[in-house]
Amino acid sequence: MFTLVCIFFCIVIFQIGTANFAAQKAASELAYIWNNSHKDLETGDFGKANYTGLPAGDGLYWRITDSGVLKIFGLNGFPGSSSHEGDKKG
Repeated sequence: MFTLVCIFFCIVIFQIGTANFAAQKAASELAYIWNNSHKDLETGDFGKANYTGLPAGDGLYWRITDSGVLKIFGLNGFPGSSSHEGDKKG
């Protein structure tokens, strides 16, 4: 019985590791592919006005200011940025 319990425990640990690896790989690939917040959910297309460098676009570092992660360091965004959630004060 002890041997069977050990075998099943090893199988469970292996499955947890496999699920964790698959989730991390999917998140990494999605973050790499999803490089513009204006992309269409089904096709991935976005208009020329929403290119990264244009005023209507996301800007180069849109993910940093969008999530508000800079608040950890006491920052609200980058100088000159204006239209993202992390830049709003209040």
